[in-house]
Amino acid sequence: MDSISAAIYKSTFSHISQFLLKFVNYMCTSGDNPNSFGEGIIVPVFKGGDVEDSKNYRGITLINIISKIYSQILLNSLTKWSIC
Repeated sequence: MDSISAAIYKSTFSHISQFLLKFVNYMCTSGDNPNSFGEGIIVPVFKGGDVEDSKNYRGITLINIISKIYSQILLNSLTKWSIC
């Protein structure tokens, strides 16, 4: 949706990591998340069988990479918290 690939985040991580840290900390403390975090593009993926039958497809949702990064950081934090 934002047209930024994961490769861009990987190749620029050393430059943008401080920004990402501030961004994630702000969202965690304020509870204010961008509206785009709840948006995605549903893409049908063919499972096999008759191409004409809609039951032979499953939908996957493509979301922004920054949303995925935030979700993973949040999951890691909650997992560490719940184990203690």
